[in-house]
Amino acid sequence: QGIGTAMIQYLIDAFRHSPMRRIEIGVAASNPRAFELYQRLGFVEAYQLELNLGQGRETVIYMGLTLPDFEV
Repeated sequence: QGIGTAMIQYLIDAFRHSPMRRIEIGVAASNPRAFELYQRLGFVEAYQLELNLGQGRETVIYMGLTLPDFEV
């Protein structure tokens, strides 16, 4: 339905008007749909950690998106 895409794009646009140039997001490896969404929006895999997400240990993939310098 595009709700997830719209929400992430809204947040990316909000960061474009801030001094922050890098956005990082974590996604459970067991959630391939979210991983694919973030890839489609330009995020690339940066690193992985094993974390306890309440149901035991799980791999969390951290993805990053570097924004271009803000232009006035």
